[in-house]
Amino acid sequence: MKKDIDVLSGYSIGKILQCKPLKGGLFQRAYIVETDSSTFVLKCWEKNVLFQKIWHTLNRNLERESTYLSYLKHRNFPTHTCILNKEGKVVTTRKDAKYVLFSYVKGCEKKKYCIEDLTCIGSLVGMLHRISKHYENMPSSDQRKIVIDMINNMKKESLIEKNVPVILKKELQKTGSLGISSIRTVCHNCLKPEHFLWRNGRISGLIDFDLAGRDRPLHDVAFCIAHICFDTDGNFNESSASTFIKAYEKNSQEKMPTKLLGAFIRLALLKIICWEVYDNVKVFKKKIVLKDIKTLKRLESMENYADEV
Repeated sequence: MKKDIDVLSGYSIGKILQCKPLKGGLFQRAYIVETDSSTFVLKCWEKNVLFQKIWHTLNRNLERESTYLSYLKHRNFPTHTCILNKEGKVVTTRKDAKYVLFSYVKGCEKKKYCIEDLTCIGSLVGMLHRISKHYENMPSSDQRKIVIDMINNMKKESLIEKNVPVILKKELQKTGSLGISSIRTVCHNCLKPEHFLWRNGRISGLIDFDLAGRDRPLHDVAFCIAHICFDTDGNFNESSASTFIKAYEKNSQEKMPTKLLGAFIRLALLKIICWEVYDNVKVFKKKIVLKDIKTLKRLESMENYADEV
């Protein structure tokens, strides 16, 4: 922790009062930093075996994210921004680690959503896609290819039961071709509850755009629905999804091709499963067997619904 905190001497942020570890991810760790001038979030990406493939492009990706966050902020979208270091750079590099300091957004994650909450989320995602439609300074992303690659790589992992990638590949085949669409916008690509911050009954910020890329907006919509429109038993709630979509369409000013939504939700659930598997294997060194994958229940529940919602 000390070596991470020492990096803060490279920023003009005032006297540091305290630093607390935050929940990190598969590739990063994070701290909340309080100073006598403001509050910040410090994120660290450390070079390791998991990160080697994208390490050489990380600086460029983080700088691209910083530019996009500024773009969003200038359009009154609630999010955080990157704080430049004393050298005027977004990324601070120390040996085999890279750091970025972000502004702090007050708020916390919600565990349960009411109808009004789903409307707020749908409206905010719609705004994101509408104002980002013509933003070109983002790489294209291919969510289907990402899922295919993750499933294929599972075969190399000794801690993953051999039939897991086999079953997931069969489920992937059920998603079909996902149709063809020329509509693209910047997608967040990780719209899950922990990235929506709430304060006084409203969304105070949407954070963590490090996976953002230009893609079909239906990928974002489906990924969000896959997280917030299923009950605790894994059953799909059509009413919640319809509420979300209605608010989304109103603020995005785009009609969702709902006949494809079921296939996109299945793909999103597969992506969530892949992340869950890799988190357990890579971070917790836990052996994964098929019965341990809870999100499979959500996939099973989608069998009872037509693609159109």
